[in-house]
Amino acid sequence: MDPKLHDYTVFDLETIGKKIIQIGALKVRDDQTVAKFSTYVNPLEKINDYVSHLTGISNYQTDAAPLIDEVMSDFLDFVGDDTLVGHNILSFDCNVLADNGYPVANPKLDTLLLANSYKKRGLFADPIPNVRLSTLKEYYGININSHIAISDCITNNIVYQKLRDGDLAKATEIIDFPPKQVDSRLAGQRFVITGQFRQATRYELTKFDSKPRRQGDRLGVRLGVRRD
Repeated sequence: MDPKLHDYTVFDLETIGKKIIQIGALKVRDDQTVAKFSTYVNPLEKINDYVSHLTGISNYQTDAAPLIDEVMSDFLDFVGDDTLVGHNILSFDCNVLADNGYPVANPKLDTLLLANSYKKRGLFADPIPNVRLSTLKEYYGININSHIAISDCITNNIVYQKLRDGDLAKATEIIDFPPKQVDSRLAGQRFVITGQFRQATRYELTKFDSKPRRQGDRLGVRLGVRRD
């Protein structure tokens, strides 16, 4: 298989064990993304707190999502005969698909193996501790969330093209993907956060609110929208 692909599909799964909870894919033609596929999947079991904090995926999202058998025909139609590109797909993602009853016979290119071959030969211009996707994302200055299937596909697509083209130097500029705008249905709403926080303090959650709060406003967060 030609490792210098310009037409292919990048894909990624988020899972709990071998149960799929999210599928993302990008169809690439002449190095440009021409279509996206993204869906939550109902695993018929609850997502634990660790996975929920890691991925940002909640039981609320998956409980309302279709079952794996309902989404795979659309996913396979999206992929077609393309070569599948992904990070660790040979050892993980493709095995998970097979375990769910959907082995894929498409040609596959694993960027983990490609990056590891460069690392073993000392071809990266700057030291790199490992070839995890999160490490390569930082190395190439890609500013986007991790452990969200479609975001990891975006990261993986950039990483693949850089590895393919021999661009092995550490980035000096950030490739920025701004967060999506707040849903307009939230405009003008006020929010109160209660309970314990695992990864942030109350101060950190509110420190960007530079407007004085009115007396009686004990705790609030401005989500880029107007307060009453």
